Parts: sequence; structure tokens; C-alpha cells
Amino acid sequence: MTLTPQFSGSVWTTFTTPWKLQFGGGLRFTDAVFINAANTLKAPGYQIVDAMASYEVSRQLSLRLNVYNLTDETYIRNVNNNGGRYNPGHPRTAVLTASFGF
Repeated sequence: MTLTPQFSGSVWTTFTTPWKLQFGGGLRFTDAVFINAANTLKAPGYQIVDAMASYEVSRQLSLRLNVYNLTDETYIRNVNNNGGRYNPGHPRTAVLTASFGF
């Protein structure tokens, strides 16, 4: 299929400690992809590392920190208009969330 990499996927794992701490990490990967119907232009593949840490403060409150693109990889997320436009990948990003239960 046009604009579709031959291989792509992700793997993820987590580990929970006895102290209500959880750590995780994963890898997202995409193979190089042709960016035009004639298959003459190609965008390179990429690998992105993500990480996560969470802590259960109480039964009603948990905190989680996700860090996406941990290594701050520069990559092309997708291309359109026969290679005339591209969308760069996201830089390193951290998101802290709190979950409340009732």
C-alpha cells in the first residue's frame, strides 16, 4: 500500500515494586516508507523510546509520569503531497497525570 511501511510496531513492558512504584518502558518503530506512488522517494524509518513511572499514593489517588521520545530522536512522522509536505515527529515530551477514584 502506498505511504505504508512494510514493518512497524511497538513493544512495552512494566515492572511493579512492592512499594507501589511501577516502572515501564517501550519501543515504537517504523520501517522506511515510500512517500509517492512511483516509489521513488523514501522517508527513513525510526525508533522511539518511551518511559513511564507511576506511584499509588492511596487507593483513591495515583500519579503517573510518561516521557515520550526519551532520547529526543528527530524523525519524520508522515509525509503527504508526493513528498511536498512532511510532519516532523514530536520532540521529547513529559506528561504528568493524576488519577482520582471514588
